[in-house]
Amino acid sequence: EFIINRRGLKLFTCRWLPRNQEPKGLVFLCH
Repeated sequence: EFIINRRGLKLFTCRWLPRNQEPKGLVFLCH
């Protein structure tokens, strides 16, 4: 999933979604 912020930078997000559980973490990498 790619997100463009207000400054025009592209942010790539990696999400882990275990079955039957809440998301464990969210990592943002700025390129």
